[in-house]
Amino acid sequence: FDAFQAAQSTGSGDQHDICYQRLTGWLNIVQNYQEYFKSMAAAELDLATVYARIGDILKVPLREGALFLPPDSGSGGVQAMTWRLKEFQQLMVENHCAISQAVRENAMAELGSLHEEVDVLMKTYVDAVTPMFNELQQCRSSIKQRTQVLATAIADPNSAKDPFIISLEVEALLRKRAELERRLGTQTAAQASVLAGAEPRLVKRIAAVVDAYVGVVSDRHRRLRVSAKRDSKMLKRVDGSGEWAAFAAQHKAALSVFGQDKSPTQDYPGRGSENISVLRQGVVALREAGPLFRSTWQSKYGVLTTRGFFHVFRSQGDVVKGAPETSVYLPRARIVVSANTLQLSAGSKFSRCRIIIQDAPQSLDNWRVLMESTCNLSLAARATASASGLATPPDSSADELSPCSSPLN
Repeated sequence: FDAFQAAQSTGSGDQHDICYQRLTGWLNIVQNYQEYFKSMAAAELDLATVYARIGDILKVPLREGALFLPPDSGSGGVQAMTWRLKEFQQLMVENHCAISQAVRENAMAELGSLHEEVDVLMKTYVDAVTPMFNELQQCRSSIKQRTQVLATAIADPNSAKDPFIISLEVEALLRKRAELERRLGTQTAAQASVLAGAEPRLVKRIAAVVDAYVGVVSDRHRRLRVSAKRDSKMLKRVDGSGEWAAFAAQHKAALSVFGQDKSPTQDYPGRGSENISVLRQGVVALREAGPLFRSTWQSKYGVLTTRGFFHVFRSQGDVVKGAPETSVYLPRARIVVSANTLQLSAGSKFSRCRIIIQDAPQSLDNWRVLMESTCNLSLAARATASASGLATPPDSSADELSPCSSPLN
């Protein structure tokens, strides 16, 4: 068989997961035993000369042998039991019918039940970790993609995408990744505990199957009695926890790879840039009006960024989600102060939208001054970009409003 290489991590639920490899090894163990006893039941009715060929069915060392105690460890591990069974098998020559019947009625039924138990363990493990691992991989991919988008938005002063909003998305993804890693670590540790608790039972059941078989052979063959007693004593002394203890000690690092806490506040390109700063934010009384609708006055949360965007959120708690209800790019909007209100108009004459803000006169004037300052900064940045030969984004419409005009009525 192909050379086996142990994985160095857990949590993926595939061939790169050492716990998944372990369960695959258990399935192969049980399948080897099932095939062995099935063949033995048939062979007991045939000539004794076929017994040597049957011994080749048992695999020692196992393909996943690096994950189990070695055959010559003397500790009563699974591979040691299999090795003893191969030696014992070579001595069998008589009483074919009685042994064949015992194998069919006892060993095969128990191994079938054991195979079902290992199947359930594997399915439970895969179902527990794989969806979360896939979600974690998708989150990691999204972080990489969004950080690239953020870097592009910061580098381009004319970008229609606000780096502030993109940075909020990156922060949210980092928190999600940390939470997924924590949950996956917890889930993996829990599943490893399940496997650790199940393995003694699996080992004991394998030992019981072999012991019962050896007992039948011992009863039926006097000349095998010495060998049978020796093997039976060894099998009865099997410590079911020995296999897992040795496995956990040898691969401690791989089993605990997802158990470490990781901070969600990790650095990324563009973090801390002045382009993602907020000039002012706070609760405002606001309503919206368009060609076909007009809303009532509502309490909203406004955020004004250094790149000249005014974002409207339902509440302060929604800011961290990075999903504003409405966003206005002020350098391409008209700012009008009228009757203790501040009106922001944007769009063409066919799709013009107005945001009307009502506040105390001093606060309203402060909003206006800051908004107009962002317009001036943005226009200066666009002029610099044009002088440098950088392309500026085209107007959304030929009928778009002249930017940043502020008549006082």
